[in-house]
Amino acid sequence: GRAHYLGQLHFLDLEVGRILNYLDLTGLREETVVIYIGDNGGSTPIYANNGPLRGSKYTLYEGGLRVPLIISWPGKVQPGRLSGNVVSAMDLFPTICAAAEVPVPKNLDGQNILPLLTGEVPSLQHETLIWDTGHETAVRQGQWKLRTAKSNEHAKRQGVDLELGEFLCNLDSDSGEAKNLADAHPDILSRLKKTHAEWRANLKDR
Repeated sequence: GRAHYLGQLHFLDLEVGRILNYLDLTGLREETVVIYIGDNGGSTPIYANNGPLRGSKYTLYEGGLRVPLIISWPGKVQPGRLSGNVVSAMDLFPTICAAAEVPVPKNLDGQNILPLLTGEVPSLQHETLIWDTGHETAVRQGQWKLRTAKSNEHAKRQGVDLELGEFLCNLDSDSGEAKNLADAHPDILSRLKKTHAEWRANLKDR
């Protein structure tokens, strides 16, 4: 199963290479922003491996949230540079608008990360990110992440052991989300719960 999965990725890489070669041959490479991103973390039933990250697709553990993001734009984005900044797929739309020099619509949750990509603002990132699937929620502020769950139905399909209730962790020291720090840091727990509640209320206002 794992070999089959990796074989699919191999042929995906070949097809991406064909597109890039075409852009080179037609002289369009430096005028084209190429964006490669996963839609979710790897799914364990189809033999994906999320490394040290806990969870899988359909969960709000880091194994379900963190995805590869590769952006190539010769002459504008420095090649080979790695960034650990916290960004989101929501940032792609305003970033593409900025690259195309068209106005960015209002009331977007995403932000233009072109200054990060060009190196103009290397510290640019989201201070807070929030997820809410109805049965599971997550709030991330800096290194702190609060994840809550009231159902593990989707996790069971992925073969993932999903802890119900409230789970607070420090991602800097525990990227695998192994230790629940909710009781040890009630102030941070309360702050992140308030952040989520305010976000939900703001959605109703929109």
